[in-house]
Amino acid sequence: MFYDKEVKEEPDRLHRVLRLIYTSKAPTFSKADLERIGVTTGSFDLWDAAFLSNDSKCFFKPFSKEELHKWRIPAHVAGCSDIKKRLDLKEVDPNSSLAQNPSSSEIRQGIRDVLAYLNTHFTFRSNGIVPLCGELGWSVIDPRMIGLQNTHFLFSGHGTQEETHFLSWQVWSMQVWREKNLAGVNFETGPSVRMIISTEAIGPCDRIVLHELGAIAECISFRRRQQTSATYPIVPVLLLSFFGRRNGRIIQACYDMKTGRIELLISPILSFLNKDDPDFDIFLRFMASCPPESCSLDQSLSRMSISSPPTDIEPRSFQGI
Repeated sequence: MFYDKEVKEEPDRLHRVLRLIYTSKAPTFSKADLERIGVTTGSFDLWDAAFLSNDSKCFFKPFSKEELHKWRIPAHVAGCSDIKKRLDLKEVDPNSSLAQNPSSSEIRQGIRDVLAYLNTHFTFRSNGIVPLCGELGWSVIDPRMIGLQNTHFLFSGHGTQEETHFLSWQVWSMQVWREKNLAGVNFETGPSVRMIISTEAIGPCDRIVLHELGAIAECISFRRRQQTSATYPIVPVLLLSFFGRRNGRIIQACYDMKTGRIELLISPILSFLNKDDPDFDIFLRFMASCPPESCSLDQSLSRMSISSPPTDIEPRSFQGI
């Protein structure tokens, strides 16, 4: 058993998860591991139009494929040497060390290359007037707001627990959605958070990595401590996760403020070995996604709900991953 009796008997589900990530010797967790401590887990199809359009289940709405293709990097920008270098993402030979058995340094460099490529598109694509990043309300959280309580995984680093060494991780971005009021002042419109993280681990398709779970749990804990977030029924978290072999995945998490229930919806593993891979497109669309509060709070955020209660089950793979 990867957790002690105290973890399972902790009445607060979020505290169970926090206790787990701070005491576990395991670098990854199965669906059964999480559901035994009250975390509901499931998968979602990134290309399922019906799911993506379901306001009560898909917490974050990705930019539409048709709309995204209307946004281009202007030729005069793409021609700049620095931008051109970021867009010149090298394809990975399937027989190479990076694709087969990458070292930590190869994984780190691969992640940096992919992030530079995606962030360049996110930052410099425009519709002729407004850049894509300027069309959206994502804004970086001031680290001073987060504090030091339960923030081990919200800052980059590496760790050792119970003499167990874990591979290093990197928190690249932690953002909330802000809009301008009539006075032109930016304000947070809701509780949602978008995070981009990476780890030197090879992400297993049927398990969640410690740093993914840790970032989500600590993010929810941080938002729950804020009095402004207490006025909302849920705390949605979008986690864009990168790991070894130039792969990644998307996790949509939801915490119910009233019941304390936690749900994780986990995408299949995406491949970034070739910049023509459609996975780049869907990942960029989720980078440019909107949280429920970007619409009407009454019509969108209040309709969000946890899909089904957790059950104690035998270990098995995440379905569809």
